[in-house]
Amino acid sequence: MPDHPTRPKPYVLNFAAAYLLLSGLLLALYWFPEAKQLAGDEHYYHHTALALLAGGDWFDGNLIWPPLQALILAGIYGLAGPSVLAVQLLQLLMLAGGGLLLADIWRRLGGSREAAAWAAALLCINPLTVGFATYLWPEIPHLVLCLLLAWCLLRSREAGTPGVCWAAGAGAALGLCLLAKSLLTGFWPLLLLPLWQRGRRNGNLLRIVAFLAATLLVTAPALYRGMQVTGKPQIADSSWFNLWVGLGDRWRNDFVFDETGQRMHEYLTHSPDPRARNAFAREQAEAIVAGQGLVGTFTAQLGKQYFRLFSARHFVVSQLHGRICDGYTSRYGSESFVVNRGGAWLMQAWHVALLAMAAFGLAAWRQWRQPWLWLAAAFVAYQMALFFGLHVKSRFLVPMLPLLCLFAGHWLAMPRRERRPRAAGWLLAGLLAFLALAGPWLDDACDQAGRSGSEGLAAGATGIRNACATSV
Repeated sequence: MPDHPTRPKPYVLNFAAAYLLLSGLLLALYWFPEAKQLAGDEHYYHHTALALLAGGDWFDGNLIWPPLQALILAGIYGLAGPSVLAVQLLQLLMLAGGGLLLADIWRRLGGSREAAAWAAALLCINPLTVGFATYLWPEIPHLVLCLLLAWCLLRSREAGTPGVCWAAGAGAALGLCLLAKSLLTGFWPLLLLPLWQRGRRNGNLLRIVAFLAATLLVTAPALYRGMQVTGKPQIADSSWFNLWVGLGDRWRNDFVFDETGQRMHEYLTHSPDPRARNAFAREQAEAIVAGQGLVGTFTAQLGKQYFRLFSARHFVVSQLHGRICDGYTSRYGSESFVVNRGGAWLMQAWHVALLAMAAFGLAAWRQWRQPWLWLAAAFVAYQMALFFGLHVKSRFLVPMLPLLCLFAGHWLAMPRRERRPRAAGWLLAGLLAFLALAGPWLDDACDQAGRSGSEGLAAGATGIRNACATSV
């Protein structure tokens, strides 16, 4: 019998069940047999939230951490107590909402209902996104806010007052994105393009003004505080620090003998003035380029950055137990060989499969004249150019996941007879799989550590400890 119009499709129920199952598994991994240790910036967000509730300052005078995540945690802690579980449950709900936003975005762009459902499922039923929903990092709020921004921009093309209101909503979402992470700082002016439509001059101006005004209204308090510290209106600025660390990174995996914490300690203790610290970091970055030469720097960055970005041994996998030289930080409580090695294998296979399906979907795509594709391509190009120099963690792939899921969902929704991957799809899938998997093999870090003794191991452990200490 045909489905009732209001009854959910069977695959929607299957996707919901899979999402709940994966969320339950990663929550169990987080809490049993003991709670996972906080890592890196989680310490800063957690302790800043507690300090806020005690009357402390919400703005980071070091201009390293944007304030939104600490404010969100403070709000949750104020209602539910200092409960990480409450944060996890809220972020899991946010992630599910992000999946719904992605599905509606895809339908508004002309995608089929089935392709939209697949895209949403691939975004949510993903160990990388679900894992981050159980952490205190701002990745999930930022991801959902980016999707909300895109959704509001699409709605802003409606005529009249509704379009202006949706433009204001997009501006508010952009402001919150900038308060969560600094990623869109150099890209946001291109977001004015969707607000402009032919033949609607007055309407275009109203939408643009509403967009900019809402963005400024949301970010004004942070911009004012930044001006007090540096003389310039800014929320956070660690770009020179990240360039210094990015140029100095040696390995193709982000937690192999990681020196970020040690360099953060040098950076913060160099001077209390953010401008002096940035000058110091700039000098360090320029010294690395001078020592390697322009050609040497270019080849060194090309040979490591995108391995780090697309790594299948991503941020969630790296929290499992394992050797430091393999990129593991042993933050989860379970020391079971089956849990750690089996979990690492499954999560990495999941990651590579998503990359391959996205490649197949991109190769099968035929509607290249759609304007939104050019903005999406500009966003990807912007991130790839940004992370060519800056310090790269695998978590920086999260903002690009919606696009990967759109193309993967498009491929999965194609009729089976048309789904056979083309040669271009296999080539792109092979390249992405190589970037995802070959980093540890090319580094051979454990063998190098064995030959050089325990110095590298000690340096890696010290770096991780300093990363936690400087974030508090």
